[in-house]
Amino acid sequence: MPPFDAHAVIATLVQAHPLRLHESWRVVRRGAHAVVRPAGGPVAPKRVDPAGAALLEHLRRTTLLHDALPARDRVPATLERVTRMAAALVLDGVLEMRVGRRFVRGGAALADADFREHDGAAARLATAALRHGCAFASRGTPAVAETLYRYHTSPRPPWWRSRFPSRRSVAAFLHLDGPETHHVIAHAWREARGPRSRSVWRGWEARDAAPHDPRRPQPKVYVSVRPDALPDAFAITLGTLAAVPGASHVKVACTVDGPLRPDHLVAYFPDRATLRAVVPALERDLAGLPARGVPFAAALTPDGMLSWGVDPPRRPTPRDGATSWRAWLALRLAGFLTAAAACGPSPVAPHLVALARLPALGVDPHTWEPSPDLWAPAPSVA
Repeated sequence: MPPFDAHAVIATLVQAHPLRLHESWRVVRRGAHAVVRPAGGPVAPKRVDPAGAALLEHLRRTTLLHDALPARDRVPATLERVTRMAAALVLDGVLEMRVGRRFVRGGAALADADFREHDGAAARLATAALRHGCAFASRGTPAVAETLYRYHTSPRPPWWRSRFPSRRSVAAFLHLDGPETHHVIAHAWREARGPRSRSVWRGWEARDAAPHDPRRPQPKVYVSVRPDALPDAFAITLGTLAAVPGASHVKVACTVDGPLRPDHLVAYFPDRATLRAVVPALERDLAGLPARGVPFAAALTPDGMLSWGVDPPRRPTPRDGATSWRAWLALRLAGFLTAAAACGPSPVAPHLVALARLPALGVDPHTWEPSPDLWAPAPSVA
């Protein structure tokens, strides 16, 4: 059964139901684009592309989407793009849609839809993170994104700082510079360049790996275990990936609190096929270690020890600064949660609205797998 797609459902409804700009938003034109600004609250202004700006301008004179489109734009490709844009604005609370005798927006627009929370370890962990994030919605999108990103970090024990007062003590705990690690690294890896003291990570590149093109997305595997098991997990992962070629880069969190992160050990691969070919060896060799789990990653093992995601391609001037899979997702999910909460009470909880909006991002809310064409160049519309 395909996942419930809130954008697709609302896109169908907006074609037949009247729309209007909600009274709490104002439209400011910026040339061909527009910025919609809320009257107040935690929701940030939203930049709208020229097609969206034209739609909002036309909706000042009519409430029907079809009538708001010039005749030349009433072709299937353009109509689909504009209706999905209108659907996103309804779910964001910028537009409201008349259903029966009242206008609704945000989660209230999904009140009659039939969708539920998803099962499975990855879905349960992500849903718990989203529920937790709802409590911070009044603080705005950046604060919620930070909360989501850090969810499932292990609590710091009272003795932690006395045992690990410095990065050097964490490196010693992980045996990063020990003879066993050096032996494996010398044969298959070389340490990545970069100032260690300013990075969360220490990383190693496979000696025979081709350089990654930063303009392309990059798949990666998270290895997530209890903090006390991280030294064993690191040694096993490094050795396995040296014996079973395919990984291009491995990194481990090496700050004082690095081992407490759920995503403390990461391996990168040139493509998804290579990643999946190597996973059985990792699963075999890591068996028996205590698993933890990484929120917003697609499970590769039932216990969550191994999961995966895809880092977005680097842009010359990234608008949101998100360069990792989880940072990219956390920022968008935080926007969904903040917008849904700002729309006021609704029969559909904000975390469910966020889950229902995932398919529009190219992420399956059942499995948290990114779609194969995520970040593929969009076809031009004639």
